[in-house]
Amino acid sequence: MIEHRTAQLARWFACLSLLLMIRPASALPGDLDLTYGGGTGAVFAAPVAVYDTLSATVRRSDGRFLVGGYCNSASLSRAFCLSSRNADGSPDASFNGTGSTLTQVATGFTSDTALALALQTDGKALLAGWCDSSSRDFCVVRYNTNGTLDTTFGDAGKRLLDFGNSNNSDTLTALVVQGDGRIVLIGFCNGQSTFCIARLTSTGQLDSTWGGTGLVATDIVANDLDLAQAGTLLPDGRLVIAGFCRTTPGSPFTAYDFCLTRYLANGTLDTTFGTAGIVITPVGTEWDQPHTLKRLPDGRLLAAGQCRVPDDAGTGLKDSFCAARYQANGALDTTFGIGGKVTISPAPEFRYGGIDVYADGRILVAGACRHLNATSGCNATFGAGKFLLMRLTAAGALDISFAAGGINYFALGRYSNYAYPANVTLLPDGKVLFTASCAVGAAGDPNPNGAVFCFARFEGEPSPPVLCTLDLDGDGQVLATTDALLHLRIALGVPDTAKTTGITFPASATRNNWSAIDTYLRSLCAPASPYCMLDIDGDGLNTALTDAAIHLRIAAGLRDSRVVAGLNFPANAPRRTWTDLRQYLATQCGVTGLQN
Repeated sequence: MIEHRTAQLARWFACLSLLLMIRPASALPGDLDLTYGGGTGAVFAAPVAVYDTLSATVRRSDGRFLVGGYCNSASLSRAFCLSSRNADGSPDASFNGTGSTLTQVATGFTSDTALALALQTDGKALLAGWCDSSSRDFCVVRYNTNGTLDTTFGDAGKRLLDFGNSNNSDTLTALVVQGDGRIVLIGFCNGQSTFCIARLTSTGQLDSTWGGTGLVATDIVANDLDLAQAGTLLPDGRLVIAGFCRTTPGSPFTAYDFCLTRYLANGTLDTTFGTAGIVITPVGTEWDQPHTLKRLPDGRLLAAGQCRVPDDAGTGLKDSFCAARYQANGALDTTFGIGGKVTISPAPEFRYGGIDVYADGRILVAGACRHLNATSGCNATFGAGKFLLMRLTAAGALDISFAAGGINYFALGRYSNYAYPANVTLLPDGKVLFTASCAVGAAGDPNPNGAVFCFARFEGEPSPPVLCTLDLDGDGQVLATTDALLHLRIALGVPDTAKTTGITFPASATRNNWSAIDTYLRSLCAPASPYCMLDIDGDGLNTALTDAAIHLRIAAGLRDSRVVAGLNFPANAPRRTWTDLRQYLATQCGVTGLQN
């Protein structure tokens, strides 16, 4: 055993020495990655139109990524625009020949404003927002992988939806795709006073199993402002929506709180969540606006956006990053920040962009800021401020191991406009992709008259690896009748439709259907080996006679050499003895109670 551990330490130090030799000494988490963008760390896209505003980013499994938003041009007042980029930020020529496409959705001289982007499992892309010509409606467009409109969707690739209220103010802000291909559109309507959610079939038709008509409207605070901004699906098909609601009738527009609702799969409010399906949370002093909602691997919910809090002098308010973390039932998670809430003020003026979350719970935040009188940090180098990238610990504090004290302030292009949105994406190798719109205008900029899509990459470090998974359904237990049985069926190649047949999942399971379990397992592994976390003996395969058998025996309560009795391990399996497997199961799979 001592020799085995010595060999492990020797290999670990050898790998560390190699990393130190190949990684520049100055490259720390949060620094610009100077291997990106030809040594600058940044890439500026060619103009799609005159003014290109980026709203959303999604990454494909092969490293390419899509950025979507709205672009203003001379011939089209405002149109949807979508660009496909290679991993290095260069245009993906397989997408519309140029890497970008421009789509007018409504007819006439319109304001088509795309705010949400999602990928389907078949690689097609959905870009959605609101379209305003004679009235404002939800609108969504589906594109084939080559950038052409998918004419099998809606009306020749496009779909407009009217909730039928007299205010003509249907505004779509978010989009999610269910595992079965149905599409959920999220926003607000009826004069900004109602959460409005539409569900479409995979072909773009209204799904009548959602609220009876495909359209559901919820008045959170009666006769006042309710603006839905984001949503996330739960493994069992329920839907959680986050937005901001004015809880003091007649008060100024700044009097908003975070508000969340949860719906059953049929569109009715889930009364087991919060109070009758609704949770309202004041976070800052005023203007509490969540724009992102993420479901964490353990089932908790993280809502993030911005709010206003007292300034340092106590004489006014300043814009800040604000977040709240909730238990699955809607109660605040008091292990996060102060009482479940976090407020951080990077500068007197802060504009939220987006977040991404590490497997260990750390949070990346992208945004923009302005401090016109500052001599450091977010002072404006020219015009209107800088971008920023910030990292928090899982508990909600600034992570001082990232950049300078947790925040990197930077400019892209001629200047980084405080008003422009920004997104952040954690890459598989731990690096960070930042995507935004950049104001331009100086000589040599790609679009001298407006703004372009821009991308930057930052240094990071990989999340601690998850090496083994025995709790497949996420209930905190390893059971023979759920986890081990699923493992066996995966190893035997049972069809997806039958993998969960006859299985009764515990009420505490956070993944209680095959779609959720499959998505979880694939998120931990490379596409070429989607179930690598089930390879217990380390031979590169997931087999019934070794890996699944070990899983079953552990689930049955064995914690000694009987776990491997009678098993015939492949010659290339690095873990073939009880000594090696015992250590692996204890340290990498979290199996407790092991003994010789």
